[in-house]
Amino acid sequence: MTDLDQASLELDDRTEVAGARGVERFGPYRVLQPLGQGGMGEVHLAVQTAPTNEPSRMFDRLVALKRLRPDLSADARFVQMFFDEARITTRLSHPNVCRVLDAGRIDGVAYLAMDLLVGIPLFEVIAHVRASTDRALLADWPFIVCKLGVDACEGLHAAHELEDEHGRPLGIVHRDVSPDNLFVGFDGVVRVIDFGIASARDKVHRTATGELRGKIAYASPERLTDARIDRRADVFSLGAVLWEAVALRPLFPHGDPGAAMRAIREGRVPPLRDACPDVPLELDVLVAQALAVEPSRRFSTARAMGEGLLDVMASEGRAVGAAHVAAFMDRLFAGAHARQSRLVSHALAERSSPGTSRSNARPVSGTRVSGTTLRLRDPKLPLVAALALLAGLGLGLGVGVWLTLGG
Repeated sequence: MTDLDQASLELDDRTEVAGARGVERFGPYRVLQPLGQGGMGEVHLAVQTAPTNEPSRMFDRLVALKRLRPDLSADARFVQMFFDEARITTRLSHPNVCRVLDAGRIDGVAYLAMDLLVGIPLFEVIAHVRASTDRALLADWPFIVCKLGVDACEGLHAAHELEDEHGRPLGIVHRDVSPDNLFVGFDGVVRVIDFGIASARDKVHRTATGELRGKIAYASPERLTDARIDRRADVFSLGAVLWEAVALRPLFPHGDPGAAMRAIREGRVPPLRDACPDVPLELDVLVAQALAVEPSRRFSTARAMGEGLLDVMASEGRAVGAAHVAAFMDRLFAGAHARQSRLVSHALAERSSPGTSRSNARPVSGTRVSGTTLRLRDPKLPLVAALALLAGLGLGLGVGVWLTLGG
């Protein structure tokens, strides 16, 4: 996380989500709570309401509403960047990708409405495993990582295989695969998020030659040059994520971009078993293949890499599924899922709060936001639960918004 690591909004059990400020109406959305902001716009917790001719509220649903600043909505370049992301994500319908539910303009303001996801970003999961002293949990972790990798591979493969309406490949490359952009749900499913800097054949806005966007410590060697990239760049990045997840430490330096770039270009990748002697040899070999400097030596597709991870689990007699991941998450974040449900119920209870409407958006600073923390002051709630509202937050809004409940 960079610049603004956490912004805390302190609420107690008596605080309304929308509060006395009133509930803003934005087309079919009731905007409940600001979650994060950056140089290009804001993300809010919102309720997508039922059609006006539908008397039942059973169709209302919570979403993460991402809106471009009104002043930037008049700038064609920024609008192109915003809708490039929408163009990619609205075409993707896959259980391992965060969905865009709606996109367009209301009163001249560009917006995206994204799935509300319940769980923890992978970088938080890794941090809590690293701090754990539960030997059984730590013994299971490498095989949990394999399953997380399989899900990530499937989500990326779906993006890589996406075609336009004429059946032509779009050539999508995520370009920012990292622990920040892989989200582990309490349902045991991993979802790929944040296609904000993805490349695609039909993108309107193009990244300038020599401009490197995304996290350098997970960039493939070819991304550090002006070489043409393809899906195998994402395979490399996912290999770096898997190495870090299993070893519980970064593969390439995070605090020194120059050192990271040199290590990546030179292929300085220590064997995974040097860091974790007990992991299966097959997993070590698989990760090394994904991290090959030469793209032709890597897996040709993300799905092929996922199939390799399945083979590793099978060879060890560890057929890990979503139910196993869900149980692991419940052990690691004890009781978090139930407490998150409480926050969802609290937000939904406030969806019909009366109040005067507010303006669609307010000017925001250029701060890059990586996370927004919402703490409920309740002594019965232990530290570390998270309701994640991952909105594919690229373009200056960071990688995700999650709500952490703590005491």
